[in-house]
Amino acid sequence: GEEAAQQSRTIAGLVGEVADLVAERAAAGMEYGVVLVSEGLVDFLPEVRNLLRELDGALAERDAQDSNSYEGLSDDWLSSALSPPAFAAFSLLPEGSQTALLEERDAHGQVAKLESERLLGELVELELERRAAAGSYQGRFSVQHHFFGFEGRCPPPSNFDATYSHALGLAAGGLVSAGASGVLATLRGLTGPPEEWAPRGVPITSLLAAERRRGRDVPLIHKAAVDLEGAPFRTLVSRRGGWRLARSFASPGPVQFDGP
Repeated sequence: GEEAAQQSRTIAGLVGEVADLVAERAAAGMEYGVVLVSEGLVDFLPEVRNLLRELDGALAERDAQDSNSYEGLSDDWLSSALSPPAFAAFSLLPEGSQTALLEERDAHGQVAKLESERLLGELVELELERRAAAGSYQGRFSVQHHFFGFEGRCPPPSNFDATYSHALGLAAGGLVSAGASGVLATLRGLTGPPEEWAPRGVPITSLLAAERRRGRDVPLIHKAAVDLEGAPFRTLVSRRGGWRLARSFASPGPVQFDGP
């Protein structure tokens, strides 16, 4: 998402990239594959952020007029309330995604019911149908969506996971015993051995930022951003091109309690 924001990517551009990849693999006899989509990807796109800002302002005006913001939102009203670029971005979306954009966002500022993977899947399918009708795509396409938001946090724990959780519990207990309130238990020095970890309490108010919602500022905690210059992301960038047409089924196996 951070990379998409930095490069000012668009919904149409992302759809075209995925459709190109599917077409390339189909031409190579690989009508299968997995596309990993980061949670909240669409929310990072500048055109969607601008659309959300304009929708918030328009709906705030309706709220101020004691109007039910979810009734009577016709295309005519939206086209007059939004700028041409924002309305164009809104019109590109499937109906379910349009409805999600009109609803409240979650505590992180994301559109809670806007599923990036489902939105991209639907638009890629439409794009491939258009290409097939034009004779530029002869493959088959059937998308299966799966959200790993919670499953990804539920594998068997490693030694690090168990030690980290135990240390966090001790830190929280220490803060409670000291009478601390409104703080978050954290640990520093996690790259070192556990005996060098330093527990501390971070005031929750120091993590808050204000975001405009329906014409007023609302406090929330922003998610930590990916460091685009960091070693993990740079390693991903250096390798992802080779995965486009590669068959790679290697699995390192479960971590469980092996390792540090």
